[in-house]
Order: sequence, then C-alpha cells, then structure tokens
Amino acid sequence: MKIIFLASLSFLLTGCASPTASTVQVRDAEISIDLARTVEEQARGLGGRSNLDDRGMLFIYASGKTPTFWMKNMLVPIDLIWINDGKVIGFEKNMTPDSGAKLYQAPGVVTEILEAPAGWLDTHGIVTGDQVVVNLRR
Repeated sequence: MKIIFLASLSFLLTGCASPTASTVQVRDAEISIDLARTVEEQARGLGGRSNLDDRGMLFIYASGKTPTFWMKNMLVPIDLIWINDGKVIGFEKNMTPDSGAKLYQAPGVVTEILEAPAGWLDTHGIVTGDQVVVNLRR
C-alpha cells in the first residue's frame, strides 16, 4: 500500500507539473513563464534571480500601455519582447544588468511584454511581426 501511495504521489508531483505551467509560444518556440500580476511584481520583474532556468516572465496590460523598462537589480542579461494584440512589435536583445540608469521604451502601445533569457530571440529566430500565443494555466 505504501509503495502505491508513493508512486501515485510521485506521478502527481511530476506528471502534473508541466501541463499546469503557463507558456508563451512565438513561432515554433515555447517558454514557460511566471506572471507579473501586481505592481510590485511588475517593478521587480526577473530582478534578483541568478538563474532563469529557461523560464521567462510575462507582463499583461489589458488596456494597452507604453511602458519603460530598466535592468535595475538584475543579475543576468535578458531579451525583452514587446507584444501588441498577439504580434511582436519590437524587442531588445541581450539587455545587460546595470544600476537602472538605462531605460528601454516600448516602441508603441503594448498589451504584453515577455522577458526571456538572453539569446532566446536569436536562438529561435524571433522577428517583428511574429505571432504570439499566450497559454495561461491556473
């Protein structure tokens, strides 16, 4: 009985982890994401993380916005993708950590922004105009 319980628990913990992950797909590339829901989470972004473990962070602006980003408190470089209504409208590659002095302005109104590990854009050949699909799981 104990073995069956442990096997079932193991299946639940490992087998159900990936189907419940939220993801973003651009072209043929898919990345697991964390969501920046609150103002505090949006201000922090991926700051303070020393390893992104091939994960990204998605910022959602339901009414559209023209935000400015910085690299304050970042420990690793990232790529940033500006998205409006399901299409890439611009991006920043290999943004390096700094004191927050350099600002990155969206090229227009965006409905989402994806922060991804540096090099993700080049690895997957992401370009302006690519379709973006967001799969949010609870």
